[in-house]
Amino acid sequence: MSLAAASTTSSVLGWGYFVAWSVSFWPQFILNWQRKSVEGLSLDYVWLNVVGFGCYSVYTVSFYCWPLVQNEFKRRNEGRENLIAVHDLFFAVHAWAVCILTAIQAVYYKKPEHTMTKPGALIVAILCAVTVGDLIYTFLDFNARALDLMYVLGMVKLTTTLTKYIPQLYMNFRDKSTEGWSVAFTLLDTSGSVMGLAQLFLDAWIAASIAGDTSAWFAQGVAGNVTKFGLGAASLFFDTGFLIQHFLLYRGNLRPKIGSAEEVVKIKAGALPDVETGIPMSERK
Repeated sequence: MSLAAASTTSSVLGWGYFVAWSVSFWPQFILNWQRKSVEGLSLDYVWLNVVGFGCYSVYTVSFYCWPLVQNEFKRRNEGRENLIAVHDLFFAVHAWAVCILTAIQAVYYKKPEHTMTKPGALIVAILCAVTVGDLIYTFLDFNARALDLMYVLGMVKLTTTLTKYIPQLYMNFRDKSTEGWSVAFTLLDTSGSVMGLAQLFLDAWIAASIAGDTSAWFAQGVAGNVTKFGLGAASLFFDTGFLIQHFLLYRGNLRPKIGSAEEVVKIKAGALPDVETGIPMSERK
């Protein structure tokens, strides 16, 4: 493949994954709005997304727009340019915006007993503490540590990607249903992951070809944008799990409905009336 053809293919793949990944965030938002509910959606997933894409937005904007970060990256990597492209930037910022909108839905629609899990809340708290702590540390010697801060933000995003899907997979497993989870998101996310990884390695091959040394283009592709590689690989792995749940294991299954917290207490106490007699269950002889 010529360099010109490779560059054109890379551009098509880049905008293709940008469209697929960007559009993928909307089906869940629309589904929540149509159902006027976030039942079936893990709140751990929602808030980990907000934290992760907030960090990733700063990461991509800095690598694409900030000369201090760009120059320090080149200094540490034998003059090579970082592989953040304009569609990476637009994707991250757009995704963060939609994640915030989905979080607003979660606050508005959720029922009292639908909460984050304790491990999920702990992970969010730890990641926020790490981010704030490293930001304070960076300001002690900003010019020397700005790039390291970006790497920390990238690792926070990668951590959220490695953990955010697990509560949703478990919720689907527990309820034996994927109701409330958008399979359209999963299909679009899978497509975006494949195209994003393909573009990343194609860009690495192009850069290596221009430099005249293609012996380590794969490793350079990972090193050039380790966060993008991790995001694509992890998303592809977990998406496979969701597709197996939706189309094979729990196809067509409805999720058990959750009543209000007051109703749950009444049910446990036997205080709700029998449907036929109207007599509270606890008073039946």
